[in-house]
Amino acid sequence: MSGGGNARHINGIQSLLIRKHYPGMVTHAGVTGPPFTWEHFSSVTDTEHGTLAAKIKMEFWVSL
Repeated sequence: MSGGGNARHINGIQSLLIRKHYPGMVTHAGVTGPPFTWEHFSSVTDTEHGTLAAKIKMEFWVSL
């Protein structure tokens, strides 16, 4: 294990952000269901960042 000590892995950070902002059921292309892709997360609006996908990406880059 190289330096970094308590650093988190990138996949772990991304997973935590998705869990934190998980929207539940979404309607994408006229079909309601759980979000499986970034397009699904892009279907959910966010007042600060436009879409939920944009919010997750912004928080991800801030955390690095």
